[in-house]
Amino acid sequence: MNRIVVLILTLALLIFILFLRNSCATDDYPPLGRVRGRVLLDGKPLPAGLIVLFKPKIGRPASGNTDADAYFDMVYRKKRGAIVGNNHVSLQWPTGFPNAVAFPADYGGASEIFVDVKPGRNEFNIEMKSDE
Repeated sequence: MNRIVVLILTLALLIFILFLRNSCATDDYPPLGRVRGRVLLDGKPLPAGLIVLFKPKIGRPASGNTDADAYFDMVYRKKRGAIVGNNHVSLQWPTGFPNAVAFPADYGGASEIFVDVKPGRNEFNIEMKSDE
């Protein structure tokens, strides 16, 4: 009889945990647009690893890292995309990145680059020219 009670209580606990997990699911993402692009310096790709940030007026930024061919694909809280609307765009190397290449300061954290992310697919290419 005790085994049956323990089994019933265990099943009830599992059902309760599953209920809580599903009711607390955070699928409250703002509208996102898929954002891809490429970053070039003087027409050439930078080393893989450059961080591209899209920061909306409200909310957390989306980020993407460039690959070996300088392409990026933005991610917002584990989902592909960036928040729809006006976004401030900036570039940075990870702290202590060994292959960092200098790029114009106008593209760093204080950049004045803004893009309008639309629902659906977006492509934003960043073509920098060296400071001369």
